[in-house]
Amino acid sequence: MPDAETRATLEVISRFNDEFNRHDVDGVMALMTADCVFENTLPAPDGERFEGTAAVRTFWRRFFQSTPGARFETECSAGMTREDTFGESMCCGYATAGWPRSSPT
Repeated sequence: MPDAETRATLEVISRFNDEFNRHDVDGVMALMTADCVFENTLPAPDGERFEGTAAVRTFWRRFFQSTPGARFETECSAGMTREDTFGESMCCGYATAGWPRSSPT
């Protein structure tokens, strides 16, 4: 069973995912600090970096407007070695036939 700090961290991640799936920019940003950094994987090859709440908020607003079917599906969550780091493997998909992915039979 995870300790209290791990449970609290998992709760914040769950809340973030819920806000993301509602496309709630204010809800997503309420879970971030003023010095937040978001690193997008696009454009290839190196992606794009957004620093601070204004830049990150603008990214999310534009992203949700341009991809109305986007949603997160958590694959797994795992603590990392640094105290202030927590990792989550996620799949970001779009509302199309077959999404969300079904479990293999």
